[in-house]
Amino acid sequence: MPNSIPARNRIISSFWKLLSKHNYSDITIKSIAIDAKVNHNTIYYHFKNIDEIALTALDDVIIDDLPELFLSILSDVDKKINYENFLIEKGLLDTFMKIRLFARGDSIFLYNNIKNIMLEKWLLAINVDLNYLEEEDLVDLEFIFNGITSLVANPIIEKDPKILTTIVNRPLGHGIIATINRLKEKYN
Repeated sequence: MPNSIPARNRIISSFWKLLSKHNYSDITIKSIAIDAKVNHNTIYYHFKNIDEIALTALDDVIIDDLPELFLSILSDVDKKINYENFLIEKGLLDTFMKIRLFARGDSIFLYNNIKNIMLEKWLLAINVDLNYLEEEDLVDLEFIFNGITSLVANPIIEKDPKILTTIVNRPLGHGIIATINRLKEKYN
């Protein structure tokens, strides 16, 4: 009986499975082919290389409107929100754990891509074009998104990913939100 799951989906699934167990540099086309039960030529039919598989896998899990979701509930920084319930209700814990695999730092390629995609999505959400930002605003954003990306990979977060969501209720989170709001006002 042929496998009813399309080869492309099995390849992506195998990539995530292998990334959860190995460093990015240790994943090969051969290891994905074996795990996905496809011929390596099938992988090359769908993807140019491992990097393209990684970016496609990431694109499949990134939720485009996530910044808007967060911005809508963050409009009042003094409001105490149960972010643990928010993540669970929105079905974001699995997505968060996959993003964490990119952020963990064993590959500068994966780290930079997740950081840049998060930055891009947030700027899109607040309708700000990266190309028009002043240098000090670029530095602020680089600091914020490097920090968020590094924090996502922190072992403390690995034990309890929901703790990350509590940052927005602390002074650091208030500063991040204030910076995002300032950029929104400044460039719109």
